[in-house]
Amino acid sequence: MMKLHRLRFSSKSLEKLAMLDELTQIPNRRYIENSINLRFNEFLLNEIEFGIIFLDVDHFKEFNDHYGHDIGDLILKTVSKTFSNNLRSGDTIGRLGGDEFIGIFPEINKAELKKIAEKLKVLVEKTYIELKDKKINVTISVGATLINSNDTINSLIKRADDFLYASKNKGRNCITTE
Repeated sequence: MMKLHRLRFSSKSLEKLAMLDELTQIPNRRYIENSINLRFNEFLLNEIEFGIIFLDVDHFKEFNDHYGHDIGDLILKTVSKTFSNNLRSGDTIGRLGGDEFIGIFPEINKAELKKIAEKLKVLVEKTYIELKDKKINVTISVGATLINSNDTINSLIKRADDFLYASKNKGRNCITTE
């Protein structure tokens, strides 16, 4: 009986690990892809709208190059925690890889999605990493979009990604949405 209990615990632990980003302990790419598929199917069946937000740490490569990967990792953990601690019930945010994050926001309209994007941007902007002799301020660029009736999963993701890159091209530390 004890072996069966350990096996179940081990199986649940492995399942959890398979869906979490090892560094940040937030959902990983696999979990996010599953969540987007679920939300997309809910939209098709029940017309339950949702939005997605792409978030990218500004100048992350420079942080890594200048301060080292340990500080880069600390930035990712800090930003992830800021995101996770400021979501509505039912919202999901995950790490796609590198310094790229994506949020999924069910039952939301454009104004609410923009408000959440702005809130996350401002909260990260107010966050800093304290080193021995200085503080590092971190900012993010954001692209946000709401599902529409003509969307496929790929078109929705591409639009959010295009908006993210528009934010970067505008000078970073800003939001682009519809």
